[in-house]
Amino acid sequence: MTTFEFLTSHDHCVLRVMPALNEVHWGDVERVGTTILERLQTAPSNKLLVDLSTLNYMGSAQVALLVRVWKMLKAREGKMVVQVHSDVVHKVLTIAGLHTLWDIVPTQDAAYKALGLRSGGARQMALTPTIFALVTLAAAAGVFVAGQAGIWPGSPLPRLATQMALSAGAVFLAVWSATQSAGAARIIGFGVALAGFLVGVMAAFEWPR
Repeated sequence: MTTFEFLTSHDHCVLRVMPALNEVHWGDVERVGTTILERLQTAPSNKLLVDLSTLNYMGSAQVALLVRVWKMLKAREGKMVVQVHSDVVHKVLTIAGLHTLWDIVPTQDAAYKALGLRSGGARQMALTPTIFALVTLAAAAGVFVAGQAGIWPGSPLPRLATQMALSAGAVFLAVWSATQSAGAARIIGFGVALAGFLVGVMAAFEWPR
């Protein structure tokens, strides 16, 4: 008798509670909860979608199990979103006051959105910081080119300081974007970060000694 399914990926986990969990005794629910916590402890992500869409009813033991899961995630600074289809299950969670602690949504797409993921579970690309990182990198490269072409007048120190500051900004924004993205977006982010680092290194080597 399958009481739950626990699926993991790099970006999130899914705990799918099956109707059979409502049929087992309290002690068995406790043991199921311990098994889930053990899997969650070793999971690669602390973002969890709890799928209750197959349930038409939920008892107090099952609610207590989810509270245990949520407490572990909270301790790990994780995020939990609960997908509910049944009005009865939604009402049970509301009466327990859990709607004030958890994001309770009706669809899988809404759950992924609440977790910061695209439909299907892939992490959303952080477009805004990526764009700013590219703009900042371009500015740093422009300052470097201006110095090499002799366009930047006066002492080289302000130019080099500007170039290094822009490079550092590009690296910071690109790394942040990469850690919030996945796939090609992550590769792009780390590529921009590397380019920003190299531009900063060029300024450091040119710094008067």
